[in-house]
Amino acid sequence: MIPVEDALATVHQKEATLRATMLQFELALARMRQVMQVPPSQEAWLSSFATRLNFLNKQHRIALKNDLSALSTRLRLIYGQKNVASSAIAQLEKRAQDASETFAEAKTLMSECQVLYDRRVLEKTIDVANRVQLRRTLSHLRVRLEEAEKYAAKIKADMDEWRVYFKLLSSEKELSKFLDKLRLHKLTKTAAEEKVAPVFGRILEVCKERDTIISESSALGLAQETLWLAFGSRGIREREFRREIALHDALLERARAQMAVQAEVLGQAENLTALACSPTSLPGPDGMEISFDRLREAYTRFQALEATCDTMEESAKPLMNTLRTLLINLQDDREPTA
Repeated sequence: MIPVEDALATVHQKEATLRATMLQFELALARMRQVMQVPPSQEAWLSSFATRLNFLNKQHRIALKNDLSALSTRLRLIYGQKNVASSAIAQLEKRAQDASETFAEAKTLMSECQVLYDRRVLEKTIDVANRVQLRRTLSHLRVRLEEAEKYAAKIKADMDEWRVYFKLLSSEKELSKFLDKLRLHKLTKTAAEEKVAPVFGRILEVCKERDTIISESSALGLAQETLWLAFGSRGIREREFRREIALHDALLERARAQMAVQAEVLGQAENLTALACSPTSLPGPDGMEISFDRLREAYTRFQALEATCDTMEESAKPLMNTLRTLLINLQDDREPTA
């Protein structure tokens, strides 16, 4: 026989374990309410959150237009004034093309120098001292040519990746037309409610299941306590005790099974806040999907590419001069100098 006090202590412990399990959901639910800024009343969640999403989406679209318009103006003012007849993107395209052509010319000069050097060595028209110096010079020039190749490759890769964004950001007319599309994709309160309702519906179902489990646990514990206290000092048969405790274990299993569902649903609810920043992209002038985040980043990328072109020019100019001088020396029948 199981003493009544021991049996009731076990029941109380089972109830406490179940409440502790449910507490995790309560805390997560409170965090969700804080993140989504919804009122305590569940009935008001949908309307309140949809109204907030509608307001935040409007603010997002206004900020997006202002930010991109400001970046476009800055880009055109800084990089479009060097030549009034040419746009900022046209000038950058030319610089990228110049970098490619410069590298190709340097590569050709390097090849011609190497061919002439090898021929002069074969013909034995270079003394040993000059031959050593020329070998070192050619080796150094190859390293600098490799650096120029890396710059040229980076300029081409960046230009290919960002060209569509550069074109859009540098064109006041095209950007204005593109941003005008935003109003066609605004998140109305009705649209927000339609997107939010299924998730909130699941949350309410989970809350209902939680309430049901807690209610059943409390009712079960009360019934057992009422019945067992009537036994007095007789105690409870072990078989009956185990059967009754198994009912608590079943409720606890239901509660634990709900934890994964609860986490999933609350995660979906918190993800709904991203709707405020929709849309995240729209088709551009050529039909390609344009990401607003990347369009914002395009200004910084444009600056970086301009800097890379500057570096390429600074390193390529002396390299080209050295290669041309060396080629002329190697073409001369007299003893060449490095």
